Amino acid sequence: MMETAQAVYEILRPYWVVWLMMLFVGIIWWAFRPRNRDLERHGSIPLNDDD
Repeated sequence: MMETAQAVYEILRPYWVVWLMMLFVGIIWWAFRPRNRDLERHGSIPLNDDD
């Protein structure tokens, strides 16, 4: 069992940068897509005057 885990680790180890970059690009894409304009409305909540 340990040998299998070590083999999988050795195979996937060089690709951690690729996985992190894909995660980063996915989050940026999700935040800036046109359908996600609610974030702008939520971002202006502290600036709204409730009085």
